[in-house]
Amino acid sequence: MSNTGKIIRVNTLPPIEERENNVIYQVAAPGAATYTDYAIDENGDVKTHVGYFNPEDLVDYAVNISTPEFLEEGIETQEEFNLNTREQLGAKLNKPSTTGTTSQYTEVLGFDHHGNTAKLPAGDLGKNIANSSLTSIEGAGLTLGAD
Repeated sequence: MSNTGKIIRVNTLPPIEERENNVIYQVAAPGAATYTDYAIDENGDVKTHVGYFNPEDLVDYAVNISTPEFLEEGIETQEEFNLNTREQLGAKLNKPSTTGTTSQYTEVLGFDHHGNTAKLPAGDLGKNIANSSLTSIEGAGLTLGAD
């Protein structure tokens, strides 16, 4: 007998390994007479979601992963996907929100033409011109005797 179309009312969404497939779980809202519906497909993935919870919120127990691209990378569960995402987030830079000096912030970020990044000493910024011996080379953009 198929489970397709079966509705199961519960107080909490069961863990992935205990869920039935091809069903709708109606999860009771705490202290209310309303339910949040979770449609579970044949792979155990949450296919529709209504309510306060999003699988993208990095909740480890939310869904199974059945996308072939993820499976090829060895990602089979939401928990593994979240771990991979957290590792990638650890390498991201925060958007600057303050202004500082080179004595407070001793390094700057440099990019090459391939998008690779490196830390560079902030104190070296601008030293090229100040420490250079100016010459009259055509196209250099600098004029001897300029202020």
